[in-house]
Amino acid sequence: MKLPAALLAGLWMAATPVHAASVLYECNLKAQTRWGWIPAKMWISYDAARSRGWVMDRYVHSVQDKPITAAVTKRDANSVQMKWTVPGLAMKNGAKAKADYTALFWPGTGKLSLTSYVKGFDNQNRGTGTCAPKKRSE
Repeated sequence: MKLPAALLAGLWMAATPVHAASVLYECNLKAQTRWGWIPAKMWISYDAARSRGWVMDRYVHSVQDKPITAAVTKRDANSVQMKWTVPGLAMKNGAKAKADYTALFWPGTGKLSLTSYVKGFDNQNRGTGTCAPKKRSE
C-alpha cells in the first residue's frame, strides 16, 4: 500500500496526541536491505522528558489510522532511541507478521538509523536517512 505523503502527514496532524513542545520530523530513508520493512518516508515526534514518542509510516498506516506510540530513551546529549512494535502486518503469502522497530535519531544533525526485526525471520532490516522539522500547518 503506497500512500501519498500529504495524506499520511494529514492523518498525523489530525490524530497525534503530541505534546505542544514536541517537534514533528519528516524523514526520508534509504533501505539497506532487499527484504523491505524499511519505509522510504516516515514521520516521528518525541517527548524525551516523558519517555514516549509517535511514529507514522506506511507500515503503521496499514494496520491503524493514527501514529503508533514509541518508547523513547535518551542515549546521550545528542541522540535518542525510539522503539515500537507494529502487529498485524500483512505478508505476501496472506499471513500476518509482527515487526519490532528501533530508531536511533540525532536531532541536531537530523540523522536517523532504523532497524526492523520481523518475528519468525532471522534477517534484520536496516535503513538510514535524514529528518527535517515539519511545521504542523504544512
